[in-house]
Amino acid sequence: DDVHDLYATGRSFAGGALLDLGRVRLAALFRSRTDLDATLESENKYAGIWYGEDLTVSSDKAFSGGLWVGPTRYLSFEVDYYQSPWDHVDLGDLPVAARDVERWSVGVKYQGDHLWRGRKYPLMAGYYRQPLDWESEITGEIAEEFWSLGTSIPIGEGRASITVSAEYGRREAEDTDELHETIYGFSLSVSALEAWRREIRR
Repeated sequence: DDVHDLYATGRSFAGGALLDLGRVRLAALFRSRTDLDATLESENKYAGIWYGEDLTVSSDKAFSGGLWVGPTRYLSFEVDYYQSPWDHVDLGDLPVAARDVERWSVGVKYQGDHLWRGRKYPLMAGYYRQPLDWESEITGEIAEEFWSLGTSIPIGEGRASITVSAEYGRREAEDTDELHETIYGFSLSVSALEAWRREIRR
C-alpha cells in the first residue's frame, strides 16, 4: 500500500589515460567515490500520509582498464576489466550493497591471407564473465558468461561493412542447480564510413 521514491543527484570526477606503443596499447579509466544528495519519499495512498527524508547515497570508486597486444599484423588480443561503481553502496549510514561486481572480457582477432573476391575477412572470437548485481544466501553469486564468434564483411569499396556473429551464453547460481539459463543469439549489424575529401585550392 506504500509507494517509495528515491531521488538522487551529484557529481563525480573521472580521468583516463592511453599509452600507445605500436604493438601494445594500455588504457585505464578511474572514477572517484561519489556522494549523492538524495531524498526518500514515502506515501500511503489509503491513509494519505506522506513522509520525506534527506539522505546521502554513496557509491564506491570505479576502475576500468584494457590491454591490446598485436604480436603480428594478422593476430591481436585484447583483455578488458571493469569494476562497477555501484557494487558498494551506502544509503545514509546503512550499507545496501557490499560485494564486488567485476567484469572480465577477452577478445581475439585473426585476419590472415584468406581471400574471397580479393578481400580479407577477419575472424573474431570473444568471451566475458560478470556477476549480476545481487545475490542471496540461498543462491549465492549469480554470474553470466558469454562466448561469441563472428566476422566482418566490407562492402561499398570499403566504405561500409556488415558484421555477423553467433553468441552462446549462460547464467547460473553458485549454490543451487535449480537456477540456470541458456541463451543463444545471432547478431547482424551494418556500419558505414563517410568518405571525407579535402579540397586544396592553389
